[in-house]
Amino acid sequence: MLLKKFINSKNRVESKSLIMLVDSIKMLLTYIPKIPSEALKVLEEPTNPTTIIYSNPKGLTTNAVANVLLLTK
Repeated sequence: MLLKKFINSKNRVESKSLIMLVDSIKMLLTYIPKIPSEALKVLEEPTNPTTIIYSNPKGLTTNAVANVLLLTK
């Protein structure tokens, strides 16, 4: 319900995914249980802000995710 209000207040299309920010690999594992090894290497030694697109996130409401989850670190 709260997410739907947020989406409506921003005039977003519900089928469009949202950007999700995480502050650690531990937090990311809550939503992406199996992080690809290539992504893990990038995240372990970040030199710049990093954006990674993951498929099939877990534990998120269906209207928060379209077909991908965007992660920005």
